[in-house]
Amino acid sequence: MPAALLVRFRPAGPWRLGPDDGARHRTASVLHSDALYSAITIAMRDLGWIEEWLGVTAESSDVGVRLTSCYPYTGRLLMIEPPRSLWPLAQSGKLRWKAARLVPVSVIPSLIANEVLQEGSWAVDPVSECLLPVTKNGPMHPPFRVVRRRLAPVDRMSGASESTTDAACLQFAPASGMWFAATFATEEIKTVWLDRMRAACRLLADSGIGGGRSRGWGRSEEPRFETPQDLTRMLTGTAASNGGESAWWLLSLFSPGAADDVDWKRGNYRITIRSGRTETATSWGELKARVNMISEGSVVLSGTQPLGASRNIAADGAAHPVYRSGIAVAIAIPWRDSRRLPWMGAEEPATVTAAPDLAVGDVAVGEVAVGEVAEVKPVESGWDEPAVVDELGAAEEVLVEQDEPTVLDEPAAGEANLIEEDSEALEETVVGEESALEEPPVEEPPVEEPPAIEPPVQEPPAEAPPVNEPEALEEELHERKEEPLV
Repeated sequence: MPAALLVRFRPAGPWRLGPDDGARHRTASVLHSDALYSAITIAMRDLGWIEEWLGVTAESSDVGVRLTSCYPYTGRLLMIEPPRSLWPLAQSGKLRWKAARLVPVSVIPSLIANEVLQEGSWAVDPVSECLLPVTKNGPMHPPFRVVRRRLAPVDRMSGASESTTDAACLQFAPASGMWFAATFATEEIKTVWLDRMRAACRLLADSGIGGGRSRGWGRSEEPRFETPQDLTRMLTGTAASNGGESAWWLLSLFSPGAADDVDWKRGNYRITIRSGRTETATSWGELKARVNMISEGSVVLSGTQPLGASRNIAADGAAHPVYRSGIAVAIAIPWRDSRRLPWMGAEEPATVTAAPDLAVGDVAVGEVAVGEVAEVKPVESGWDEPAVVDELGAAEEVLVEQDEPTVLDEPAAGEANLIEEDSEALEETVVGEESALEEPPVEEPPVEEPPAIEPPVQEPPAEAPPVNEPEALEEELHERKEEPLV
């Protein structure tokens, strides 16, 4: 693959990346390549290079500059959406691999080589959905946290506010941010557009990317730039696929062009709906037409590298075109068919013989086809009930008919009656008939009544000697004096 420019944004505040459904209480963790292309196009317009930029990208049959989607990073650890044909790994322990949507770039060579990852060395962050390495101090901190901010419009004249709204955003950890790569078709194009791309990224760092830019969201410090000589080697560890059948791992959104010959009956891909609003002086905030596109991380099979195309989704009578970038950035990886086998002999679903409908227009959410497995059952044919259920029922009947009582050895004389009675009772229980044996009555233990508690007997108080009898008191004292001392 030709040389590339690696850009790292270092956020100086919250970022809001709108999700596919546009919900304000949720935010995306990946800035799709079409939204990144729109942001860079606006920056090129402000810098005075809009005509040249469109001529080398959207309006060119031989695209010179391609953009990946923008993924998070933490420290030197770049996160990316792994190939769907290689991820998630099979569940073998306590760690849920499928809970991680983004994995470090360093994991990709191990996935391609079909190596086993040690569960004790990795952890999945449930908020960011990132697979993080475990160090001696515990798992590495995730690149971001999802935070909800409450917003209230305030009247500048009266200072009053009537309503509040909530908006979700990404709050990045220290030494974390977002990264993307731009590839150049030739060295001549790289010489012309390398510095221009750097200037556009610096402008976006000051003006902001994503939602909430009027509140200061989406801004970053001075971006950091790297120029890897081979993006394929940096991500996969090898310069090209080593023998065998190859597939194409998408690092960006993909809209098939006329020159793309993709085998839609195979592969492992997912379709997403993309929309948005325009940001121009003539039509500010107008809703864009929705487009179906192949999402990042998908794996498609094609004889040549997928190129993609940009679609003009401007409304009729618009002053200028509005492009939805479907230009692909794809890397060759070995193809490994991970399609699940049919369940117990059930009929194979019908295969797709044509490309998925990726045309522009209003598409209902229910019409989106998830291409995790490229074989899809047509809606009109319906699913046939698997015949294996009837076969299982017939097998049970055969087993019941062939089940003969086991012949026991002759017991001793003292045990014959006991064994015969037990076997008869067992047969009656299995067949389900009522048993003729009467159950012996169960003797209930006698209930002992608790002893009655007798009330305490109160003794009458001792009678005190009458005080008004001095003679008796003198006689008692006289008797005590006459007693001999011991």
